Amino acid sequence: MRNSVPCDFFGEGQEIKLSINSYSRIQEKMKTPIGELLSLTRSLDVALICELLAEGLRQCGYHDAQWYGNRIQELLDSGKVDSIADIQTLVAKAVIASKFFGKEMYFLTFPEEMTEEDKAWMKAQEEKRNAPKNA
Repeated sequence: MRNSVPCDFFGEGQEIKLSINSYSRIQEKMKTPIGELLSLTRSLDVALICELLAEGLRQCGYHDAQWYGNRIQELLDSGKVDSIADIQTLVAKAVIASKFFGKEMYFLTFPEEMTEEDKAWMKAQEEKRNAPKNA
C-alpha cells in the first residue's frame, strides 16, 4: 500500500507523505483537534491545505504554510492549475494514503492497490454493513 502521493506542483519528483506526527504538529499549530480539521463533513480550507503541504512535503525541504500559499497563488496566476480544487484533491488523497480514514477509505480511493486478499476483505466489510441488524 502506498503511503504518499506524487506532487510535482512545487518541485519535480516530490511526494506528499503524512503521518500521525504530521497531524500532531498541524493540530498543535492550528489549535484544533485533528479529527475536527479532517472531518469527512468538512472541506479542506486554504489554511489547512497549506499546513498539510508544509508537513507532507517536509522531507523535500522545509517550507512553511505561507510559502505554500504563495506558490499556490503563483500556480493559479500562471494557469498551471485551474483552481484550488486541483491542489485540494491531491492533498485529500495524501490524507487518505496516510490511512487516517482507515483501510476501507484507502481502497475506495486507490482500488488499483487492492490484492485479492484485500478485495475479499472489502467484500466482507460491505457484507457486514448490509447485514440485517438484530433487535
